[in-house]
Amino acid sequence: MFITDEAKNFLLVMLKENDAENIKIFSNGGGCCGPSVGLAMDDPNEEDIVEDINQIKVAFEKSIYKDLENVTIDYQQTPQGESLVLEGLNQGC
Repeated sequence: MFITDEAKNFLLVMLKENDAENIKIFSNGGGCCGPSVGLAMDDPNEEDIVEDINQIKVAFEKSIYKDLENVTIDYQQTPQGESLVLEGLNQGC
């Protein structure tokens, strides 16, 4: 996984504002289109894989770790507001 500098800066502000130390990426189900993932500011559990990516501590559920190998977390700002996007997630639909 990769985190762009823009996403890193956004995440650092969000983590500080929420008094959190890391983000967690977890399985949000799956289906014919591939894995569906969620992102939260949550502490890792014993089974999670934890990595430091571009100064952000990231906890991954083991079940989706390999699916996220080439995924990039990026930042976007639209008229609707600011958000993070996952680019490169293999979804077959």
